[in-house]
Amino acid sequence: YRAAFVDAGVLRGAVVLHIVPENQHGGQGREAETGFGEVGLAAAFWRVINEHRVKAFFTAPTALRAIKRDDPEGKLVPTLPSLQALYLAGERADPDTILWAQRHLKVPVVDHWWQTETGYAIAANPLGIEHLPVKIGSPSVPMPGYDVQVLDEGGHPVSPGTLGAIAIKLPLPPGTLPTLWNAEDRFIKSYLSH
Repeated sequence: YRAAFVDAGVLRGAVVLHIVPENQHGGQGREAETGFGEVGLAAAFWRVINEHRVKAFFTAPTALRAIKRDDPEGKLVPTLPSLQALYLAGERADPDTILWAQRHLKVPVVDHWWQTETGYAIAANPLGIEHLPVKIGSPSVPMPGYDVQVLDEGGHPVSPGTLGAIAIKLPLPPGTLPTLWNAEDRFIKSYLSH
């Protein structure tokens, strides 16, 4: 299987996964739920990865921090022969968690930035195109279609190394939100106004 996406179900005592077969495109797949009760969250994650021969695992840093908390030395991490990459998103991935995952999983750990509204990563390390060096705290580079800029308070680009507001220049790439349903004014105010 290409990927397993972990849902917030980890907070209620189960790992909820959307498993996509490698030869499938278009997001079709199946869901699997596995309780972790007595075995612990880490064991449930690793079991699902091994049982379904998952190649790319996608989760939030919170889930990985919970695993790291329960297994700081990585002693419960088995050999995961199918796993080729771990993708983190949904929140900031702290350096300790990324380093823990790199050390114990021995696969690229890709921290990337996206939002539900964007449909795909805004900035990431583009495995499959080119694996860039990991810079902890950075999602790497803008993905194709995005013109990401850092602007000052007046909306003008700043020089590299200068703090500012991150903005995406229009037009947005295909697949991103064109508006908010029944809320065009709110869309403009929330996303397009300074």
